[in-house]
Amino acid sequence: MTNTTCFYEHTENDFWRFSLSVYSEKRIESLCLILQDVHTLDINELLFAAWLGRQERKLELTLLRADQELTELQAKVLTPLRHARRAMKHIAEASSAYQKLKLTELSVEQHIQAYLWCNRNRFSVSKTSETPAITQQVQENVLLLWQTPLDQLAKREAKTPPDELIEFCEWMIRYTTGKI
Repeated sequence: MTNTTCFYEHTENDFWRFSLSVYSEKRIESLCLILQDVHTLDINELLFAAWLGRQERKLELTLLRADQELTELQAKVLTPLRHARRAMKHIAEASSAYQKLKLTELSVEQHIQAYLWCNRNRFSVSKTSETPAITQQVQENVLLLWQTPLDQLAKREAKTPPDELIEFCEWMIRYTTGKI
C-alpha cells in the first residue's frame, strides 16, 4: 500500500532535484531519450536507479516492476501523453497545445518521481557490509534495468547492454564523483 499523501505533498524532493540537475546535461538527456525510444527503457527508472546507487541503496527491481499503481501511471497516463505530445510536435497550428502537453507531461513525470521517492525504501535495500562502493552501486542498479526480464525484453535483440546504457552509467559515475 502506498502513501498517497506523500505522493502528492512531496513533488519537490532530492530525487526530483537530482533528475533535473543531471538531465540538464545535454549528453545525458540525449542518452536517456535514446534508451527510452530505441531500447524501451524508462527514463524515470534509469534516473531512480542511479539516484538510489548514490544513496548507497540497491534497487529491488522485482518490487518496482510489480507495483500496480506505478505501472498504471506509466501506461495509462504518461505514455499516452507522450504520444499525443509527439504527434503534435510538427503541427504549426498545434504549437500552443504542444506546449501545454509538454508541461503536463513534465508534471506527470514529477508526480511519478514523487511516487518513486515516497516508496524508495520499498523499492530498495539499504547499505550492508556487502554493498559495493557508491559508483559500483550506481552502475549495478542501472544495468539491472537491462538484465531483468520485461514484457519488452522479447523485443530486444541484444542480450548485452547497449553502448548508450554503458555511457549513461559512465556519466552517472562522473556526476556522482563530481567530475562533471
